[in-house]
Amino acid sequence: MGIVDRDRRSEQEVAYLRRKKIMVPEVAEIENLLMVEGVVKAVAEVHRRDPQRVFQKVKEAVIAMFRGEMRQQALQHTRHQVKHIMEHRIDGRFASISKLEEHMADLVDEINPRAIYESKCREFSGYVHAGDYASVLRVYNQKSMVGQSNVGPLTGTGDKRGYLTAVLNILKTNSPAAERMRAALRAQIR
Repeated sequence: MGIVDRDRRSEQEVAYLRRKKIMVPEVAEIENLLMVEGVVKAVAEVHRRDPQRVFQKVKEAVIAMFRGEMRQQALQHTRHQVKHIMEHRIDGRFASISKLEEHMADLVDEINPRAIYESKCREFSGYVHAGDYASVLRVYNQKSMVGQSNVGPLTGTGDKRGYLTAVLNILKTNSPAAERMRAALRAQIR
C-alpha cells in the first residue's frame, strides 16, 4: 500500500492505481488536504472563529488564485495527458524505422493537443463559475496554496506554519472537531 499525489492523472489512471492498492486522494496534491472544507472549518472552530465565514473567505481566495492560473494549469494538464498518450502509443512494435516515423507523424493530428487544452480550459472555467471548490482542489497543483490563501490568519492560527501546527494538534485529540476533521480527511483518501 502507498499514497501518491493525484497530480494531473486522469480518472482511468487513478482507477488503475487504486486497483493496485495505491491510495490516490481526491485532491491534486497531498498539501491540498489541509485546505479541505472540513479541515478549515474545524481549525476555525477550535480557534473560536466563525467556520462558515472563514471557509467562505478561504474558498474565494483559492478560487481566485486558480482563476488567475487557470490557463497555465490547463496547459500542465494537457502536457500530462499528451505525454501519457504518447508513452502508450509509442510502445508498439514496429518492423522498421520508417513504420515508427509513419506512426509518429500521425500522432499529433490524432492526439490534437489544442482540443485537449481547450476542453481543460472549459472544464476549469466551469469550476470557477460554479464556485466548485472540491473540483478546484482536485485539479489545482499549487504547493503554495496554504500560504497564499490566507487560511492561517483567517483561522486565527497566524501563518502557514501555525495553521499546520493547529491541524496536527487538533488531530492529536479526541474532540468533536478532531473527529469531523478525520472524517473530512478520510473522505478524501481512497
